[in-house]
Amino acid sequence: MASYGHPLGYRPLREDVVRYLNGYGVEADVEQVLLTHGATQALDIVTRTVLRPGEHVAVEVPCYANLLQILVLNGIVVHGVPRMADGLHEATLQQLAAAYPLRAVFVTSVLQNPTGTSFSMAGAFRLLQWAERHDLIVVEDDVSRELLLEPAPLLTALASTRRVVYVSGFAKSVMPSLRVGYLVGDEDLVRRCAQTKMSLGLTSAEIMERTVHQVLRDGRQGAYLRDVRARLGRAHDQVCQQLHEARFEVSHEPGAGLFLWARPGVPIRTPGGAVGLAAEALQRSIWLAPGAYFYPDGRDEGWFRFNVAYSASPTLWKFFADAGLT
Repeated sequence: MASYGHPLGYRPLREDVVRYLNGYGVEADVEQVLLTHGATQALDIVTRTVLRPGEHVAVEVPCYANLLQILVLNGIVVHGVPRMADGLHEATLQQLAAAYPLRAVFVTSVLQNPTGTSFSMAGAFRLLQWAERHDLIVVEDDVSRELLLEPAPLLTALASTRRVVYVSGFAKSVMPSLRVGYLVGDEDLVRRCAQTKMSLGLTSAEIMERTVHQVLRDGRQGAYLRDVRARLGRAHDQVCQQLHEARFEVSHEPGAGLFLWARPGVPIRTPGGAVGLAAEALQRSIWLAPGAYFYPDGRDEGWFRFNVAYSASPTLWKFFADAGLT
């Protein structure tokens, strides 16, 4: 445990990942798995490895905020595609492919951050057919699958690691502080991603990877996840009720995962809109996530991302009432 570890990461944990994905029908072996410092670093490594400054990609909007920052820092030109309840807006995909030399599309297949939506089977097939037709890389961010209450499509299983780069991690299913994620792709891509990983910070932390492996082999992970899903389900019910009572518009009610996407039913009068309101909330030790963080163009349409695990707090709702939003 005192050594730097293997560039690809701790092999027994990579074997765990292979078994997990094999259970969903993904054909992969241990040499196709690269462990990373969380799923966010995996997204950064993929971006740095397969894309070059000035190249064009499509992302869902709203989109995982950290991904937007990764793409901007790497000089990538970002185009937004509206995220619908069952996938991406097909007409926008076609327009973008006709207008720009797209290289890749980044999506979250289930319990998307921030909207909580998940692909339907039809939505998944439409996206993959479009990507195949235009020869695009699909980067599938799948960090929340183990929080699902029922099955949903896994893009990598429907296509292959030739077309899809799979990104996930253990922040939602074990704990965020361990910072262990991974990516799965074809062997050539994984070798190149390993070189990128080594150039950025040598190997990932093997002691953390060993810890996750021990948690997985302990035998209690299934019971733990069932409890987490049940608790999150109750939190969704409570927070959705509070949102409706406060006359907020709720975009989607997944009943699972961490997030809800909602906005007040009345205009935000605070200078600076939702971003200004978030700044005021921070003065009361309330951390709001305004919608502008999740759009490539920073647009403010009054949306907020709510983490249901914390959003039932009376302090939050008193703040909204004081701001004249309930």
